Amino acid sequence: MRKQAAEMQANCPKCAKIPSTEESFTISFAEDWRAPYLASFINRVLPTNPKHARKLKRTMKRYFIDGSTLYCKGFNGEPLKCLGKSEAQQVMQEIHARECGEHQGMKRLYRQLLSVGYYWPTMKNDAYNFVKRCHTCQVHANLSHKPPTLLQDMRTPWPFHTWGLDLIETIHPPSDSYIWILTATEYFTKWVEAVPLRKATGAAIANFIREYILCRFGIPYKIVTDNGTPFVNKQVSSMLSGYGIKHRRPITHKEMVKRKPQTRLY
Repeated sequence: MRKQAAEMQANCPKCAKIPSTEESFTISFAEDWRAPYLASFINRVLPTNPKHARKLKRTMKRYFIDGSTLYCKGFNGEPLKCLGKSEAQQVMQEIHARECGEHQGMKRLYRQLLSVGYYWPTMKNDAYNFVKRCHTCQVHANLSHKPPTLLQDMRTPWPFHTWGLDLIETIHPPSDSYIWILTATEYFTKWVEAVPLRKATGAAIANFIREYILCRFGIPYKIVTDNGTPFVNKQVSSMLSGYGIKHRRPITHKEMVKRKPQTRLY
């Protein structure tokens, strides 16, 4: 595989073209990390900053030049061509997503870049960010679909034991002045009852429960709703308590605070 990569790189017209000395110094020091090394190897010039000069002397043993091209010594002594920012992006795009790409992960992409024969100082971070921004990798990734909290068991022991009531959003445009749809779902059989409403009031909800649930399917054990005002009012609560039906709804923050035991400091 390495021989094939070396032959492909040798036959590539862009990789085989060696820039001249003047062309290699057209890149500014701030834009290309290779410029100080090329200046030191070719013209024997060190940076004016003492810290940068010491760092350059300490790391120069890992680099060498061939013509005007900078190379880095790999882990096993193999030469790695040093790339700039724009060249690195093109190489990662070619290896990761083009004809020979397999949309590999960050570690795999980093190792493959080294095996092909390329190097730049921020390879790991650039490979991680490149894979993270790849749209195809994000769409087909192995994402976790676990719920953030434990799911509540909604099983019921027998049919027509539990009903869930909900109001569908307002209808636009309204049909014959009906703007609401009230639905009731039975949790065991998944049977659904639905009626249109002109006004979502407590009296309309109580009449619906009495006509469409009690008279047709008998008295249920409990009814589940949200904390909306059409479901939490005197008409609905008095009708449910009169038939002995339990009303289950989410606990509000105020009710949760009231249920907590209060400690007194003496």
